Amino acid sequence: MNKNKCICIAALSGLISALSFNINCLWFAIFFSISPVFYVILKYKCHTKLILFNFTFIFYCISDIWILSIGVNYFENKYLGIIISVILLLIISILLSIIFILPFTIYKNTNYIFTDILILSFLYIFGEWLQGQFVPFAFPWNRLCNIVVKDIKFIQTASILGGLFITFLILLINFMIACFFIYKKKKSYIFLIFALNIYLLNTIAGEIIIQGTQNNNEAENVLLVQGNFSKKEKWNTAPEDILDKYLKLTDKNLDNNTKLVIYPETALSRGIFENNLLKQKLFEFCNEKNITILFGAQYNKGEYQYNACAAAYPNKQYSKIYFKQILVPFGEYNPFFTESNIQFISNPFTKGDESILIETEIGKLGCGICFESIFPDHISKNSALGAEAIVILTNDSWLGRKIPLYQHHSHSILRAVENKKYVINCTNTGVSSVISANGEVIEKTNINCSDTVSTDIYTNSNITFYTKYGDIIIIPACFIVLWLCLKTIYIK
Repeated sequence: MNKNKCICIAALSGLISALSFNINCLWFAIFFSISPVFYVILKYKCHTKLILFNFTFIFYCISDIWILSIGVNYFENKYLGIIISVILLLIISILLSIIFILPFTIYKNTNYIFTDILILSFLYIFGEWLQGQFVPFAFPWNRLCNIVVKDIKFIQTASILGGLFITFLILLINFMIACFFIYKKKKSYIFLIFALNIYLLNTIAGEIIIQGTQNNNEAENVLLVQGNFSKKEKWNTAPEDILDKYLKLTDKNLDNNTKLVIYPETALSRGIFENNLLKQKLFEFCNEKNITILFGAQYNKGEYQYNACAAAYPNKQYSKIYFKQILVPFGEYNPFFTESNIQFISNPFTKGDESILIETEIGKLGCGICFESIFPDHISKNSALGAEAIVILTNDSWLGRKIPLYQHHSHSILRAVENKKYVINCTNTGVSSVISANGEVIEKTNINCSDTVSTDIYTNSNITFYTKYGDIIIIPACFIVLWLCLKTIYIK
């Protein structure tokens, strides 16, 4: 097969894989959509780096198509916004693809099919892992494991080896399907049996894990309030009016048993810490209703400003304040050291440097703010500190109206499974939800509207194997990379 056909197959495979990420009802396609790429690599044993680059580039371009909304919403000139957005999408897709194929630059075919399958699978998850390490451009958004979060039983083993292990299994299934077509005249049905067994064994293991997950503590009622303020509304509405809307939605939907109310990322203005009238109104409401309100807001400290999360107690006191540690490059801070007269953003945030737990009546809560939820180790750090549930506050109103909302939500599902903790996911425009320790979405809001969720959660202090040891599946991948490096040097 010539190089052009290989590239076309890779592009088609990337397109189908991306659609499984963008269209909820097509999620299952990821179990076979990558097999054409692996078929070409294993059968023709050439152009591996080029084929994988084309696959990932198309995959990222299509699955991250929502990036086009950012420029359109940010710039007043619509056409300028489209041009900037297209350039941004291409740059992000190219960077992610280059980072991903780095470990494949030293790969050479071994002529042993199962050896090649294992090496390629470990290199693939190593590439996904690398995408989360290149700060400030770390962006582990498109991991294959996120696509299959609807299959709750299949993703349960993430509590042992993390989401990358789920990606690894998806790859093995795709490889088995590819081998079925490569060796179709040599009783190749055995490869389909292998693929089916991989899926069934992991699903059975998931069922066992689910059965072993117990809710020992009492149920606690929480209320999530989704304000649905657009970017323009948020900055053009008086802080008093924003607070009034949240308090009215809260008052209207409070349950008699509600102990904790949660508002999204930067839901309240920075005045909530500085303006005595705003503070008084919030504290009096908490005192009157005997509830704790956990909220996101901007916090000013001298010349620095932070994307913060705190709780207001019925005794008219604030909790410890958590400052967001992983900021969005160009969106929340300028990653380059530039002269003062060159600014990418007018009011950059300062990075926090400490993970803290917020004490509430229902237990100790670990916090993640928006972008932080896509970094598994950051959320696991909270669980390791003793968090009994995880709260993720998000404002995705600037991303788009549908696709990115669901894609971002998939990360919260995996964080719940990895740590076996309830995740309370409160957002400005959706999807706001309560996710069980097994990754089941208990309740969720409609998107792009003012809405609330009131439901029970169960806290726990369990520490999973993944919480304790993290992505140890990367260790064999590192040894493979080291071995390939030494082998390349030796040959040269």
